[in-house]
Parts: sequence; C-alpha cells; structure tokens
Amino acid sequence: MRIKQALAALLALCVLLCCGVTAFAEPPAVTDLPGSNVGYLFDAQTGTLTLVLTHGAKSGEIPDNPADGALFPMADEIKTVVLDKWIYGIGDRAFADLPKLETVWLPDTVREIGQSAFDGCGKLTVHYSGTEEDWQSIEFAAGNEQLKSAMMIYGGFEADPGEPDVEPTVEPKPDNLCRWCNTVHGDGFFQKITAWFHSVLATLFRR
Repeated sequence: MRIKQALAALLALCVLLCCGVTAFAEPPAVTDLPGSNVGYLFDAQTGTLTLVLTHGAKSGEIPDNPADGALFPMADEIKTVVLDKWIYGIGDRAFADLPKLETVWLPDTVREIGQSAFDGCGKLTVHYSGTEEDWQSIEFAAGNEQLKSAMMIYGGFEADPGEPDVEPTVEPKPDNLCRWCNTVHGDGFFQKITAWFHSVLATLFRR
C-alpha cells in the first residue's frame, strides 16, 4: 500500500512540475541585416517579417538589397512587412520580388524610400501611421509605383495589435511546460495526460 501511495505522490509531483515549471525555451534571435543597425524576425505561421532596431540603436535604415535578392532568405513566404518606429530609410530594392506580400506597416519616421523598394510585388495595402501630408513629404526614389498605387490607410495603428515591438517573437513563448506540450502535441494534450493520471490513481486506490 505504501508503494502505491509513493507512486501516486510521484505522479502528482510530475504533473505539478509540468504545470508550474517555466519552459527553458530561448526567445528567437534577431537576424542582423548587413551593414545596418536594423535586424529582422520572421513569423512563418503568419508570414510576417518584422524589422527592428538592434544593438540599442536610436534609429536606423534598411540597407540596399543585393542583386541576388539575398537580404531575406524567406522572400517567397513573406505576406506582411512591419517596420519598427524610428526606422527612417528603406534601401534600394529592399522588399523587391516578394510575390506574396500584401500588407506593409510603415511608421511616420520613414523619410526616404530607395529605388524600386517594392518592385515585383503585387497590389499592396499600406498602413502609414502619419498623415497623408506626411506621406507626400517622403522622398521617393524612382520605381516605386507599387507604393504610389497602393491602398493607403493613414493614421495610428489602432487596428493593429500594437506598434512593432523592439523584441517581437517569431512564435508565442510558452509560459510553462503544459503549454509547450500543447504546442508540440496539439491542443488537448495536457487534458489527455490529466485524464490518464486520474485513471492511474483510480486503479491504485481501487482497493
């Protein structure tokens, strides 16, 4: 009987640890863009590319995209581009040839957009946090017809979950191992484990 009680206590401890211990998952690292104090994070589930300031920088600009288009290796998967506040410039062809790009979120701190920055992209919807007058004052280089013909939404980003965070995550970080289990094994995994645990206890104490 004591062995059964000890086993039950051990199982209960395992479940408590599963619920209470914080998972040791490291947040995803920002990938630095070459020659710039701007980096990016990519959420593969939503196709969102978020550009952020790095290394404590107060401002920065996105560099020119090389001819081979290697600035963003996941170019074919990008659906949304979000720029952090205080990014003031977008380099030549920075977001060119993104076939699935549909939505761009730009802060009003952007003052310069390089040549053909969105060349080869389809019809865009641009959320710009400034006014139409602010937008007209941006210095556009040649080849930015995609932006000039885009559907524009001016004003704050109230419709968005929030302005780009300086440390956004690619995937929601699990608060504990239970949520991690559900993330890996699917919703309801922990409920199945709990049901199994209860059945074990019922079997042990049936007599």
